[in-house]
Amino acid sequence: MAIEYGVRDNLALLIEPVPYTAIRPKVGRHAMGLGDVEATLTYRFGQEHGSVPALALAAEVKIPTARNALIGSREPDYTGYLIASKRSGRFDTHANVAYTVVGGPDAVRLNNTTTVRCSGGRG
Repeated sequence: MAIEYGVRDNLALLIEPVPYTAIRPKVGRHAMGLGDVEATLTYRFGQEHGSVPALALAAEVKIPTARNALIGSREPDYTGYLIASKRSGRFDTHANVAYTVVGGPDAVRLNNTTTVRCSGGRG
């Protein structure tokens, strides 16, 4: 589920709650319940024109609403994105580069992550 609000022409707020999560491995503990919520603010600072893609920056925070440690870490995560998007006819292409600062309990060592993702499809 996602709720998006256009704050301005080039600024959007996206809220992604996870109202229900079920983790049911064949071996080990099971968990069911409320998941975390992600909130993302995206700002488009460059319009698409000619061969130049639209460019945007986004900041995302994971709000630790999950109460079960198997579902969530109970700590916030923070992610920054650089996004490039280009339309060619009816085909859209998107490229995202992201860096996440992962929050975790003091007893657990988690590594921050870098993500590069490209996607496309017919619009």
